[in-house]
Amino acid sequence: QGFQGNQGSQGSNYKTYSGLISSGTQSITVPSTTAYEVLSETGAIFTTNVSGKSVSVQPSMSRLLIGSGSDTQITVSAQTQPPNFTATTTTLPTSQLWYGIATDGAGNWVATPGTAGTAAAVSTNNGTTWSASTMATTGVYQAVAYGNSVWIAVAASSGTACQVYNGSTWSNGGTVAIASAGQLAYGNVGGTTPTFVVSNPNTSGQPYWSTNNGTTWTAGTGLGANNSGLAYGNGKFMAVQGNGGNCYTSTDGKTWSSTGGTLLGASVNYNWQSLAYGNGRWVAVNGTNAIICVSTNDGASWTAVRLPTSTTTSNSVAFGGGYFVVTIAGSPFAFYSADGYNWEFAISPAASTTRPTGIAYGNGYWNTVANASGTANYQWASNSLYPVSYSIKPTYYNATS
Repeated sequence: QGFQGNQGSQGSNYKTYSGLISSGTQSITVPSTTAYEVLSETGAIFTTNVSGKSVSVQPSMSRLLIGSGSDTQITVSAQTQPPNFTATTTTLPTSQLWYGIATDGAGNWVATPGTAGTAAAVSTNNGTTWSASTMATTGVYQAVAYGNSVWIAVAASSGTACQVYNGSTWSNGGTVAIASAGQLAYGNVGGTTPTFVVSNPNTSGQPYWSTNNGTTWTAGTGLGANNSGLAYGNGKFMAVQGNGGNCYTSTDGKTWSSTGGTLLGASVNYNWQSLAYGNGRWVAVNGTNAIICVSTNDGASWTAVRLPTSTTTSNSVAFGGGYFVVTIAGSPFAFYSADGYNWEFAISPAASTTRPTGIAYGNGYWNTVANASGTANYQWASNSLYPVSYSIKPTYYNATS
């Protein structure tokens, strides 16, 4: 069923959009003069076209704000079921360390080597089967991301050209002058500028950005040293210092400024190495223990949460289908949460031997890779939950019908 606009007591400029979706997705064209507020929903995820915000509403997150003054379209899709069942084992083509993984969201995946070599892995069926794909230059490519119709992988050592994969072949990109790559993130800045940004865990370095699919890379400005965790969401890039936990944001990936917030205090060095955005919040994990931090105000302040495990090391975090998933170097190896505060076991402890270092979501599937020698990869599916109902309204009454 389609959506409808309901005229409220404030006159023709006050319009509530509501609808019921039994399958697929639904797009709502809205005025670009205001953001919208969720009045009610069941199983809905709202994605905006310009700011890139993607949120799903939980009972504890009522009346959530979506979009911004620049957005003109809101797409409503279905939340997925929680990934709370035993994972399926799939086989990667080469026995080696694996580090990075990324997807185009349409069933195509790329995994990158954590051992010096050229053996990447690709899948065209949601990660069910994998084949070897030879990269153009040998390296340890621990950071990989998809955007603007290409995958880009950045090496873990200075002076090595990044790699660009167009879905069939690899080619050398430009040199990224950093000592060690952290996280690589993609954002379509302002809806017009495809931008990749890679964090720089070096003690004195800035992140690097590229707006030409990795052909050239330029150092950013204004961000403190040792930036590690990095992600794009809510119309901005965010980075956190690996040691110190200071937070920075950038609307273009080039110029950075402090958010004023710090994860657990500047004196607490927890090696914050992975960051993700979703459901209107940021979640950061570290490589020291099972404490994570959550921010609902774009890094101005953070709340610490302990995962329900005695394992001391969390590795990476990703968001998709309405949930955050955090991988753990131990047993059980993954947890999921819709709000970042309340966490549940995601998969069976029996699947914990691979110590996953990378995880991503797309097209209803989660896939992991592991920084342990071998060919094992784990996958689990999350089916979309229908029907979806929703009702949203402008946040102030100057929107036009």
